[in-house]
Amino acid sequence: MPAGAASPLLFGGTFDPVTRAHVELGLESMTLRGFDALVFVPAARSPHKTIGPVASDADRAEMLRLATRDQLRAAVWTDEIDRAGEGHPSYWIDTIRRARAWGLTRGVDAGAFLIGADQAGAFHRWRDARWLFDHAEPLVMLRTPADSIDDLIASLDVSGAWSADDLGRWRSRLVETPLRDSSATNARELLVSGDRDATKKLVDERVFDYINSRRMYG
Repeated sequence: MPAGAASPLLFGGTFDPVTRAHVELGLESMTLRGFDALVFVPAARSPHKTIGPVASDADRAEMLRLATRDQLRAAVWTDEIDRAGEGHPSYWIDTIRRARAWGLTRGVDAGAFLIGADQAGAFHRWRDARWLFDHAEPLVMLRTPADSIDDLIASLDVSGAWSADDLGRWRSRLVETPLRDSSATNARELLVSGDRDATKKLVDERVFDYINSRRMYG
């Protein structure tokens, strides 16, 4: 990133596989919040999941590159899978700190990143969640079952981890994108079922062709 450029919006996840909605919602969030770029960060493995991802690190990174190939303001940063062995968990706090050290994000409290409402509900379980909440900026997209801002706040409140002031800050960090099916689980199920037309509605055609050429997901 050139000197003086604004920090990008980071978007982490397993992307197993990346769906059309991942890209569309990421780009819409980038625009709505005034960022100049969107950086996808494929995770080595979520520390909150006991298994997975199904696809290899290399395949997930390549699918992201294919899905974003025509998006001039989108990029893929493979730092998490580069620094972790296959199947090992990755922690977002390390990613944010490395992004700052590399100059990818700028400013004392730089490091805005995009998460779904389901991830926000479990955010208090993330490593150094308080530091991330105070010194970076989690931005939240609504996602079933949290279909509204009230559902999101209720899921955060029930954890008991956040004060009334914190909940107000969470409310201000909602990105008002439409609800879309971004579920990689649904995409994998359709791929296994062999329903090509339905699958192509969920995943980019180049990603679909790559999956078939590699005989991924069964």
